[in-house]
Amino acid sequence: MTQEDFVHTNRTTVGRLENNERDATLGKVEELAHELDVHPFVLLTMAYCTELTKAQTAEFMAAALRQIDELFASADDMVVTPHQPSA
Repeated sequence: MTQEDFVHTNRTTVGRLENNERDATLGKVEELAHELDVHPFVLLTMAYCTELTKAQTAEFMAAALRQIDELFASADDMVVTPHQPSA
């Protein structure tokens, strides 16, 4: 895939991200993930795992899933009050 393949994303921005001249916002990650037809979680995972083997990436993903399960379990124990906009 080349920068020209990014139809909806500014190619200058893609180049700056590739060259570490700019940090990606969450909005930009979502935009790039949409262009690549992957979930933003996949794109972020691949960014963190660039130096890992496939097996190490799988271990990373398993650890992330365990942490997500722990967060959901903790959230189940909390009482969440919906935000009420001020009048």
